[in-house]
Amino acid sequence: MSKSNYEWILAKYDGIITGESDLFGDKSPTVLFTLLGNTMRYLLDPDPNTITAKSIAWRKRIHPLIMALGPHFLANPQVFENRNYLRNPSESNPIPDDEIVLPDEPVLWVGNHSFKEDGLATVLAAKRHSYLIFASLPQFFNTFDGLSSWANGVVMANRKIRASRQSIVPKAVHAMNLGADTILFPE
Repeated sequence: MSKSNYEWILAKYDGIITGESDLFGDKSPTVLFTLLGNTMRYLLDPDPNTITAKSIAWRKRIHPLIMALGPHFLANPQVFENRNYLRNPSESNPIPDDEIVLPDEPVLWVGNHSFKEDGLATVLAAKRHSYLIFASLPQFFNTFDGLSSWANGVVMANRKIRASRQSIVPKAVHAMNLGADTILFPE
């Protein structure tokens, strides 16, 4: 891959991208980077208007497909615990959980991130279409995670750069104002 394929990204997003390692980590760019870098680099723009009502509507339509296929990509199946049992595990027949009632308005889902599949697992657990805040550029631009996250809906930032991290809030608020739930891993 010639350097010119990503030099444009480095130049356009100077201040958001400090160098090649922000995009590739310690790996070499893959062929996938050429595709994702050329077609999805707009996601690095701090302008909240990179998220549109049309893009949210399209992603809500494909959400059932993500829900159907997503579990096949988890290394371990999801386990949903009965919260009442977790509160009092000594009970032999705990009362079943009450269904969680969510508002019609967009919800901010906040998860704890401990392994690579947490994003997908949280999207599947939420069951509602939710934009995913994604701040690992090498994982986004150099793996299939980027492609699947883009299809789901993503708010992008470079976690290494403060100004880029700060752009997450206006982008996420904009997405929520347009009717999309948002998933955030605060760490």
